[in-house]
Amino acid sequence: MKASKVKFYNRGDTLVYNADAFNLAEGSMLDALIQQLPDVELKDNGNIYVNGKYVEELLLNGKHFFDHNKQLMLQNLASYTVKNIEVYDKLGRASELAGADLGDSQYVMDVKLKKQYMVGTMLNIEGGYGSEERHLGRLFAMAFTPTSQYAAYFNINNLNDSCKPGQQTTWTPEKMPTGISKIISGGLNYNVKTTDGRWEVNGNINAESTRETDYTDVVRTNYLITGSTYDYQFNQSRNKFQTLSTNHKIYYKTPKGYGISTEPFFTYQNWENYSEDVNATFSREFNDVSTEFIRNIYDGNSMGALSSLINRNISMNRQKGHSLSTGTNLWQGIKLPGINDLLVINLFGKYNNRHDEIFDHYDINFGQDSTPAKTANRYFKNYPDFVSNLGAEISYSHVLARGMTLGVSYRYEHNYRKETSDLFQFESPESIKDFMFGKLSSAIDYESALDPNNSYLSRSTDNNHRFALRYTYSTKHFDIQYNLPIIVTNQHLHYLRGSVDTTFTRRSVVFDIGNTMFQWNKGNHRISWSWGLKSRTPDMVTMVDFTDDTNPLYIRKGNKDLKNAQQFDTRLYYRQTSREKGSRFQVEGLYSILSNALSQGYTYDTSTGIRKASYYNVNGNWNAQGLISYAKQVGRNLLIGNQFGVGHFTNVDLVGENSPQLSRSKIYNLQFSDQFRLEYRFGKHQLGLNVEGKHDRFTSNRSDFTEQNTWTVKSGLNAIIELPANIQFATDFTVYNRRGYTDGALNTDNFVWNARLTYKLMKGNMLLMLDGYDILHDLSNVSYTMNAQGRTETYRTVLPRYFLFHVQWRFNHSPKSKNK
Repeated sequence: MKASKVKFYNRGDTLVYNADAFNLAEGSMLDALIQQLPDVELKDNGNIYVNGKYVEELLLNGKHFFDHNKQLMLQNLASYTVKNIEVYDKLGRASELAGADLGDSQYVMDVKLKKQYMVGTMLNIEGGYGSEERHLGRLFAMAFTPTSQYAAYFNINNLNDSCKPGQQTTWTPEKMPTGISKIISGGLNYNVKTTDGRWEVNGNINAESTRETDYTDVVRTNYLITGSTYDYQFNQSRNKFQTLSTNHKIYYKTPKGYGISTEPFFTYQNWENYSEDVNATFSREFNDVSTEFIRNIYDGNSMGALSSLINRNISMNRQKGHSLSTGTNLWQGIKLPGINDLLVINLFGKYNNRHDEIFDHYDINFGQDSTPAKTANRYFKNYPDFVSNLGAEISYSHVLARGMTLGVSYRYEHNYRKETSDLFQFESPESIKDFMFGKLSSAIDYESALDPNNSYLSRSTDNNHRFALRYTYSTKHFDIQYNLPIIVTNQHLHYLRGSVDTTFTRRSVVFDIGNTMFQWNKGNHRISWSWGLKSRTPDMVTMVDFTDDTNPLYIRKGNKDLKNAQQFDTRLYYRQTSREKGSRFQVEGLYSILSNALSQGYTYDTSTGIRKASYYNVNGNWNAQGLISYAKQVGRNLLIGNQFGVGHFTNVDLVGENSPQLSRSKIYNLQFSDQFRLEYRFGKHQLGLNVEGKHDRFTSNRSDFTEQNTWTVKSGLNAIIELPANIQFATDFTVYNRRGYTDGALNTDNFVWNARLTYKLMKGNMLLMLDGYDILHDLSNVSYTMNAQGRTETYRTVLPRYFLFHVQWRFNHSPKSKNK
């Protein structure tokens, strides 16, 4: 009988996933493997959560190899090279230097390679072309020695979707990638360590160029006492970005407990963006509103819609600019002789410079008047704009007893920022197109064209002093961590805008509670309770008495009476694991409350659709959630898991109507959710079932609000089938249902089918793959959000259905084995 492959187990405080126990489609990378791990969530931006806890670092064989770019490792490291994935709390640099736990551990995910890939050379090359001009090119090479690691990569593709056939897909309309992108990227990574372990040097250099084309339509309902209004917004944009970045770290340590390191970095970015917007606001709701409908609303064929038109805004915007950021630090750790106490001194500095220009044109109509009430041709000169940051920190950690540490620290930070924005208003040029692309007449009188009320110069200086006390206690069964920071801030602002010339000084003392935790564990049981209190200080510019009407339909004012916001979060969970039974059970509760939330409340003019907004403090925002999850391996081949959740969310905002008087608008959301997952493995084949359901009940304190009870259900099947003649078939099929929405266009059923057929050559080192993406051509591009000011429906551009043929070649050379 074939031995069972346990998918996950606990080894002490380390959660271990056995990579070979998961069946993946041929050609899969590390991201596909991580997405299949029970209780692990991989976000689109590369952030990873295990049992709801954020993974701070992604390591390779215990080393910070791809330190500054998780996505690089996730999307290029082949899954077949991975032996285990381990999740644990890793001691920080100070603890390793002192030889004792000083409470600086990080929650990490450590990818362990199979033995044959830990020394030698790996090369992965892939290229493909498909329908709709889809293309893919990838080169990834790694070289390992016992003391060094090197990697080089190059990518080019216009497939802006991470979905791979045969996976337990996380697709929902809300997670759909927007637009169509073409990305070219490349770079080098290195990590070198001397044989005596004293010196370690690592770093990278990366370059990327991105071109995006995007079309986004938004329908928004504005909740008002006298009756809702309806915004229809159509945006199309073309964006270009280029980025060059490099990061390095040099670290030296001695056996006697002295360490010194420096980490210089440099980043340069360049961008050019162009967008066109066609927007209109009506006093009643319409179906099938389009860009052409709004553009031609004054041609005499839309009298029914014209009678309810509040405003129309047609605009063009072009932005170009560049920025650079650089800095370094000098860190020193000194272990005191004969004891495990550690003194740390850190000096740091950063500099950022940004140069930005905007060319803007708009025409705004109100009501039935076909002549634009407001027309503008504007040039924004947003430079010089720079930020400097200098500081130092000193900390001392004293070991009171075995497992017990008391730490004190002081940090001083000086920040200086200068922001300049000059707005020039010009008469209508001969050619709007020439104007949008920066072709300005040399005869322009810039001084007379300056709009002083919407131009500003801001100089701010912050001097921050942070005193912190940290206590940690760790035994076989208990872990306690307590942090008490006190932040003393002196801020100075000099702000010039039109007739406003103000100097503003603010001094504040803030007491926070951060990263405080109590944890008990014994055998298979663990209980953890954590909590934190964090203060948020409003930006001083928001407290200046100014009026900003650069957007004539959304006018902003400052508020000098703003207070600090405070957020309290707590999490309590119990977990039971059993390696023998291959099971895990967890109960979790979360609560968060935000006091004096910083919010932009506004007064809405129902006759023009103009919002006059300001910054306010609002109370009443809070949420609470409870989760119960269970996962178990049944027999040799079956894995089941389920998570049930219930939550309450309260969102509070301020809205006024035809009056400066604002009223509190509240939206309550009672949410129930359930996720069921099943995987069955037989021989070399695997089948999977994934069912997720969510029910939201929206209510409000507003008399004009219509209660909504919405349901979303996602059911998915996936399979990996090994066929004769070295052929593998991988597929996933997902049904997404929505019900209960007031807008019938959102009550949809979507059927999404992806598939991959793979032929293996050269003992599996060459793969010929044919992918079908959205074969049924039924991907949804609609998402839905709701808050206290209104509800929003967003329609995004989706990647069109395509088929892609691609070839992947693998090469591995190990000094102890023959070439493969």
